Amino acid sequence: MALPIIIHQGNRKFVGLKNSYIFLGGNKISLWSFGNIEKRKKAIFCISGWPFSGYTYWPLMSELETEYQFIGVDIPGFLGYSQAKDFNPTGNNISRLLYEIIASLGISEYGLLGISAGGAYTVDFCHLLSEKSRKRNLFSRFLTSLHKPRFVILMAPALIGNKIAYFNNPSTTEIIFSEIKKRGDFGNLIQKMILSTVGIKAIKELIYRTNKQLHKQKEIFSIMQNELVHQSKGITFQSLLTSGDDLLHNERTKYLTSIHCPVLFITGSKDTTIDPEITEANSLLCRDSRFVKIPDAPHFLIATHQKEVAKVITDFLKVL
Repeated sequence: MALPIIIHQGNRKFVGLKNSYIFLGGNKISLWSFGNIEKRKKAIFCISGWPFSGYTYWPLMSELETEYQFIGVDIPGFLGYSQAKDFNPTGNNISRLLYEIIASLGISEYGLLGISAGGAYTVDFCHLLSEKSRKRNLFSRFLTSLHKPRFVILMAPALIGNKIAYFNNPSTTEIIFSEIKKRGDFGNLIQKMILSTVGIKAIKELIYRTNKQLHKQKEIFSIMQNELVHQSKGITFQSLLTSGDDLLHNERTKYLTSIHCPVLFITGSKDTTIDPEITEANSLLCRDSRFVKIPDAPHFLIATHQKEVAKVITDFLKVL
């Protein structure tokens, strides 16, 4: 099923945002794209971070001047923003799922774009490919090479768990997780909150903050609101714990040396979630990387500085 959303502003090439699904291992994975996904066309796979769903990349992508098609991926079990069931949202599992999604869609030339936690899982995915390419089986190594990204874009990636602002006190965080585990009704409480009047208002505010122009396009809000409410029903208590634990305890900077393609690091000068200096230091660990700091931009710069970010990405893609 696809739900068309007509977009009137931004790049005219990107008209008709659609929510479609792909079924893998009995799981229903939500994808977002402008029009139908084309197998023979180059693509940018966008992996989102807390608390964004894949569709929130469209304001940025509509500003890009590129021949790449946009495919936003909703991380299964990641704060419930997916229809996947019985999925344990660890970096390793998410990496394997992304590999299956890209292989199933049959897109041979692509790049990856991840923000915040989505950036962490993007790095995990690159590490998975590196591990697969080391296998002795030549056929396996050949297949893996076909699915390697041409480029990677990391926006304020959450690569060091205990350096993330809301996780920067590990002992306190451990206590919170421990208390949550004792309260079996916590997951149900979150579902009730999201589905309440206050919760719906919060979702509406999130969508409007992503792009203020949505105020003038009621049909977009209506479809997105319904989608988020529907997805929120899939939130599980264990998914919240697992994704939080995964981000806190995994140190991903060691995987940056596994990335052999060009990497673009983007951060905001006023990012209070991931220190811009940390992102810059991480960029130095890659073999072929570029670092850009957007003046006055916060952590979720795709929601506030789309044009500035789009220009940086466009310039990056032109010289590949």
